Amino acid sequence: MMRYILVLLFVMQSVQQTLAQRYPFQWVNVPDSISDIINCKYGRVDAGAGKNVYNMCVYDDFEFQDGIYSYKGMGPHFPLKLFAVNGDSLYFFRTPSNKMKEYLEEWLSYKNRVCMEDAHFVTYSLAVINYLMHENNMEGVAFSDSILSHVNMSFEEYDCLRNKICSNGDSLAENIISSNDGYHSVEMNVESLYGSWYFQTIIYKKRTKSGEKLSQHTCEEVPLICFESDGKGVFYENGKRKTFDWLYKRKKVKINNVSRIFFQKRNLQLLIRNMFCHNNKIYMELENESGDIYVLSLKKRNSPEEAF
Repeated sequence: MMRYILVLLFVMQSVQQTLAQRYPFQWVNVPDSISDIINCKYGRVDAGAGKNVYNMCVYDDFEFQDGIYSYKGMGPHFPLKLFAVNGDSLYFFRTPSNKMKEYLEEWLSYKNRVCMEDAHFVTYSLAVINYLMHENNMEGVAFSDSILSHVNMSFEEYDCLRNKICSNGDSLAENIISSNDGYHSVEMNVESLYGSWYFQTIIYKKRTKSGEKLSQHTCEEVPLICFESDGKGVFYENGKRKTFDWLYKRKKVKINNVSRIFFQKRNLQLLIRNMFCHNNKIYMELENESGDIYVLSLKKRNSPEEAF
């Protein structure tokens, strides 16, 4: 069975989107092996920090990938910490957040030891500095030139980074939001489904006497699902190749004989609510008859054997 994090959001008639994000909560799908490492690094294996992980650089992309991540125990009294993912490198910051200069020195030292694109360094640095400003109650206050000059950020985009940090009253959070590439509609047809899809997140709806209650689940244990061009589908469960049937018609997809690990039913029909491009990925929102929404992103337009 899929293990998930369940949080009750609020009573409402529809999902209210904020300017910054499309989905209410932003927990990342952290693999269990990585989650165990995070718990150990946090120092409290029972605090739940290994599943309370957020990508500081992009919204609405729940896949564990390169970036700067925050993690903390489940509770307001637990401290917020950062770690970086760059390829196969997983780095946990050791410097206390109140030592800003030393923290930035540690970040630059790590950057110089790994191969990192300059554009990524700009985005990641904004996330690190935004974290430091928040932790030290400096929102809306520009970093002084003395702190910035202490760190030798000698690369082409330095002026861009400096301008974003020292801009007239602009918050770094807004600069990070502006770096997200928005949501651009994608044409919807049968060919749009071809390929292997990654389960990003699931939003469940439950009707109560007081209204509609929503919960959002992570999908770290859900495998890829592949829609092939011949009406056949493929997925791998416990290392075994399995197939299912599917049919697309008028923005609806009918699926038969699929594992319940995906949609809790073996046979069902789903409405394709939206298809859009975000963070250089194609997203698809599938809605079942109960109003639950499955958010997927295209992993690869190829045979499933190549993607798994």
